[in-house]
Amino acid sequence: MINDRISNSGKYNAVNDADFAKVFTFLAGIDGSTALGRYDISDTAYVNVAEGDTVPRSEGRFEAHDIYADIQYMICGREVIDVCDAEGLCVTGDNPAGDIKFLAEPADYAQAYLGEGWFAVLFPGEAHRPMTAPDGIPMHVKKAVAKIKIN
Repeated sequence: MINDRISNSGKYNAVNDADFAKVFTFLAGIDGSTALGRYDISDTAYVNVAEGDTVPRSEGRFEAHDIYADIQYMICGREVIDVCDAEGLCVTGDNPAGDIKFLAEPADYAQAYLGEGWFAVLFPGEAHRPMTAPDGIPMHVKKAVAKIKIN
């Protein structure tokens, strides 16, 4: 996992060649007025801009991906993303066509904070519980989730 401000994103462009650089350039150029929807960045990367409400930790679910890395970028609002290694966690549901599997609650995890202008990169095999309400108080957010094919 990488957790940083979008203004520092240039440090991470070498992670996956051109796709990361293209996605970070796109994310750095969006704001609260950006239309909701899918934006194709390349044949192996796209960004979904969406709005929603964060939820208390007890209502969230851990998920992981096998093929795509996520770059989750907060446009407006705040959230916490709980993160841990997916290895050894029991699968509670999956959708292989959608490259997502849901996992049982781990015994321990780290947290990434996303305030406005912050992002988190979550690689395949990293379980994460997004859209967790900071301090347990739900709030409406607008965020972008980029998907970059890694495997």
